Amino acid sequence: MPFDVGLPSKRFLVVDDDRSSGSALVSLLAMAGHRAVSCQDGWTALDIVQTLDPEVAVLDLRLPGLDGFEVAKRLRSRGRNDLVLIALSGLDRPSDRLRSREAGFALHLAKPLDIDALATFLQSGGAVRDGAPLAVNGV
Repeated sequence: MPFDVGLPSKRFLVVDDDRSSGSALVSLLAMAGHRAVSCQDGWTALDIVQTLDPEVAVLDLRLPGLDGFEVAKRLRSRGRNDLVLIALSGLDRPSDRLRSREAGFALHLAKPLDIDALATFLQSGGAVRDGAPLAVNGV
């Protein structure tokens, strides 16, 4: 299990409109000792952040109603600059990755999820290098 190699337990919020994908990631995180919950839309995500107080949020960019970009914007406007945001999406053109960076995401991962890339990022402490988020599978 790649998540349990020297990584302290964290609180995760996984937001994906594909219920089975979100549940699968929550299960992987839970097996590694993390507390993780999922939801399928941006509005619910904003509510959950207030009660769960996650340290990491994995956001699908294409969500019904309130998309992942707007969720990120609202979280940042509420002062949640400490929350590590990870974009997870089928949107993976260079322009999509740039938009993710500009929206405050620390990492942009393409679907299907590369578990090793996520684990590497988390094991690095979720670091943002030289003011720019790490891009995976691209520029």
